[in-house]
Amino acid sequence: MLLELTEDLKLATVTGTLRRSDHSPFWRNGYPGVMITDTSEYRNTHYHCTDGTDTIDTLDMTFAAAVVRATTAAAAEALGVR
Repeated sequence: MLLELTEDLKLATVTGTLRRSDHSPFWRNGYPGVMITDTSEYRNTHYHCTDGTDTIDTLDMTFAAAVVRATTAAAAEALGVR
């Protein structure tokens, strides 16, 4: 699913959660950026925790591998790669 945001909406308070990734500085500086998410903090309560609980043993590696496969397939499809 593609979600296109206007320039104003990219910086609006209501979309603050959308700016919690590496693409955000690109948006702030007028460059295109892509956010690909697997819902991070909504499925892993340890995500980016400052109390030291964001460790590799809290990750679901099977799910992570599925996200990588799906992202790779979507990128290949968008680029017309077979």
